Formats: sequence, structure tokens, C-alpha cells
Amino acid sequence: RIILLKGDISIDLLGLQESIYKKLSVDIDCIINSAADVRHYGDYNELYKVNVKGVENLLLFAQNIKAKNFNHISTISVSHKYCEKNKKLIFSEDNNIYKLSSENNYVNTKQKAEEIINKARQKGLKCNIFRVGNLIFDSKKGTFQENINTNHFFNTIKSFIKIEALPSIEIKFDFSFIDYVSNAIVLLFNINLDNENYHIINHNYVNILKLADLLNIDLLEKEEFVNYLSLIFKNKSVDDKYLGNIVKCIIELLESEKHRFCIESKKTILILEKMGFIWSDINKNHIEKMIKYFKKVKYL
Repeated sequence: RIILLKGDISIDLLGLQESIYKKLSVDIDCIINSAADVRHYGDYNELYKVNVKGVENLLLFAQNIKAKNFNHISTISVSHKYCEKNKKLIFSEDNNIYKLSSENNYVNTKQKAEEIINKARQKGLKCNIFRVGNLIFDSKKGTFQENINTNHFFNTIKSFIKIEALPSIEIKFDFSFIDYVSNAIVLLFNINLDNENYHIINHNYVNILKLADLLNIDLLEKEEFVNYLSLIFKNKSVDDKYLGNIVKCIIELLESEKHRFCIESKKTILILEKMGFIWSDINKNHIEKMIKYFKKVKYL
């Protein structure tokens, strides 16, 4: 049986009447927090309301009257700055987040949320963290989030499609289908382990050569790509916002090259494989469904 209640995790008592809050504090045994403001370049104060204050309020609820198991959906992006600060080359499920501060507002708030959760763990509250990878569309339908215009990754993909070219650089992407991610979270949740971190990420990475083939666009050498961008800018053949997205993406990629490290998910993969879960490679059929959805919602 499912009961829906209208609330707001960013305000006191989760936006509920005090009587309802108290009743739920007694009745509820477990919390799954999938609420998040995922705008990658959103206003910090707006992101903080949901991603940090919301977690604080849920943890207060989790400890009110009786302890409740707390399960939090996080992001693999919290690894930003971790390896640089701790002089490590691997970021695994065993690594916890403390006192990190990414320049990206979204990542920064997700790091703060994990730090708060780790403090709650130290006080005895049972908390699991599910760090998800680069969330993409449903593998069967091609459908994606309603506010797709705020998604940094897809804005970048759209920009490369618009200019019909990719730069030949050493980079790889993870395409973590949202339906696979959801299924993995449910499987891991049901094994009832306490105080675990999981990395739910599709390690069937896509390099730039494969991405160009999937999108059916040209792959240009670095200098040739820069000259091509200059020509597009000069001729105004493509909207400047797409060029801006691409330049921003390349700057971020070059910056990430300075602090290379490996995301490790061996524990999570082993557990999931024992339950029959296997990640799917992305193929042209998936991309066709994605493009069809893009056009349907007038994103492309």
C-alpha cells in the first residue's frame, strides 16, 4: 500500500503538520532519499535547500522518537577533489567524504550531504549511500528527465550533434541507463547491509571514437577541431550557446586530466553480479531512441 503526502524536505518538519510528522516518526522504519536538485550549474543557495538542508531535515526525522535506517542517493561526482586532497589514485566504495569543496555548486552540495550523513553514522544511525554514475535515458524507451535542459551532459551531447563533430581527445564517458540504475538500487537495498557505500556506474565506458560512431558525426584532430569551431563562430552557422557548451566541456576535461584517478566499483559489481545483474553496453539502437525522444520533446 502506498500513501502519498505533500511535503517539503527543505523546511522544518518536512513541511508536514506536526501531528503527521510525529505519527510517521513512529510508523516509519526506513527512509530512501532520492530527492535532489540536479541542476549542474544551478544557484548555490537553491541547490543547498534540497541537497544539504533537505538531508539534514531527513536525518533529524530518522532520529526522531526511534531510529530509522537512512538510504541516500548520491553521485559518483563527490569524488571530485578527493584523490587530489588525499593523494590517491583510486576512489572506491570504502572512501568516505569529509571536508571537500568542489567549485561546482551541485557537486559541492552533494559532498556536504555525504559529510553530514557520515557524522550521523558516527552517532550510531545506520546509513547507506548509493553513488550513481552519469544518469542517462531509459534503455528501452529513450525517455529522460523532464528538465533535460538543465542537464550538463546532455547539453554537451546536443552541442556536439549540432556542430556535427567531436575532438579527438583521450576521454571516456559512462552511460548509466536510468532503468538499470533503479534496478540496481532496489537489488542492493533489499540485501539489508548497514553503513555501506555503493558505486552504481556502468563501467562499459564509451571512448570518443565510439561516441563519434554512435552519434554518426565526424571525429577531428585537436587543431582541426579548434579551426572548425573558429569557422562556425565566424560564420554564425550554429548558435553561440552550443559553442559555449563545448568550450566549457573541453576546459573541464583538460582540468580533469591534471588529476586523473580511477573510480572503483569492485564490491558493488560483485554483489550485483551474484544477483544476476549485468550492465548493458550502449549501442546505436539506444541512440536512435534517445534522438527520437529529444525530437519528441523538442529538445533537438
